Amino acid sequence: WFRYADLDAAFSAATEFANVPTHYLLLPTHSNWTVLWTNSFLCDGYDSLCHCLTVNYGMTSIHWNAHDSATTTQPGATFTHRSLVDATLVERSVYVAQNDGKWLFGQTGSPLQEEDSECYESPRKRDRLNEQQLVKLLERLGAMPWTESFYALREQPCFVLKRMAAPPTIIRRARSAVVSA
Repeated sequence: WFRYADLDAAFSAATEFANVPTHYLLLPTHSNWTVLWTNSFLCDGYDSLCHCLTVNYGMTSIHWNAHDSATTTQPGATFTHRSLVDATLVERSVYVAQNDGKWLFGQTGSPLQEEDSECYESPRKRDRLNEQQLVKLLERLGAMPWTESFYALREQPCFVLKRMAAPPTIIRRARSAVVSA
């Protein structure tokens, strides 16, 4: 357990980024959510971990990724919301992704009450879900991960998990090569 003064200090504790996460932060918030962050430069999160937290521990989870322009991957937005209802896994997934020049859209499960599913009817697939729409959905779910005041870093410690002996096959990048100041 570690205490950090702010988000910059918490994220700066990861001195390098890797293609496979080696540094995990569980960040406390002023809501019912806990934010799980990893130092993967692929910005892919850990959807399988969210699945396990829901199935094995009954935690409601949402795994999301959104960027409107090309970064380490092509542009797109996606979320998967999971919960247990009467010991049965309930999943809702929506994605919009660019695959080279073609835009793809898909969805499974019943829409969440907080979703603005009318957007999914847009003629242009890329307009059906984007970064701003995902931010609004997260806000309606009670999560504001881009807002410093959302986090309870001054009130609660963060749980930090570090991989002690990462295999030599992991690709590592300096923080300065991944994060622009």
